[in-house]
Amino acid sequence: MSKTKQRIPFIKREQWTDGAIEVFTMMERDEAKREAARKNGSTMNMINVIAHHPKIAIPFLEMGKALFLIDLSMRLREIAVLRLAHLSNSEYEWFQHVAIGKYAGLTDADIEAIKAGKPADDWSEIDGLVMEAVDELENTDTISDELWQKMGRHFDQQLMFEFIFMISSYKMTAWVLNAMGVPLDETPQGRPPVERSGSS
Repeated sequence: MSKTKQRIPFIKREQWTDGAIEVFTMMERDEAKREAARKNGSTMNMINVIAHHPKIAIPFLEMGKALFLIDLSMRLREIAVLRLAHLSNSEYEWFQHVAIGKYAGLTDADIEAIKAGKPADDWSEIDGLVMEAVDELENTDTISDELWQKMGRHFDQQLMFEFIFMISSYKMTAWVLNAMGVPLDETPQGRPPVERSGSS
């Protein structure tokens, strides 16, 4: 995993702008936590770094929240994100999404299978295909016709859109975290900032 020294410091209180304060609140679930963030800054190190540039950070976080509300199941999303984080050597992304993945129902055995790049015996076909697609995107910058057709047995056009945009967004996030050297939080978030109704 990436061990880059922190290159961009956490934003200092004297640097807080209205935009930075908005960035602090965007990933909080309820008003009490949003109010605490307005007063104290975020509890997430990534947020306290990207708050330096609200013009980029705000739409970036809005997109991230939108990608938690897609129809792709939380389980499949977390299999994909964890595989991407492992392949991208993104310690921060891995740390956060192990916790979110467990919230989504992934087991320790599932997480070890993701690291190994080998589907567990009890995985469904689409579980394995999603991980295979992440590997192909990482290695070839696209998805082969054969794999696209296999995924098409499970995903309609909308889900293919969602999967590709979602995993592309997390690749960008991995690069940001790695290159800026964002250090790990004291504790992982543990659950996504927003959830669609009936997500699984």
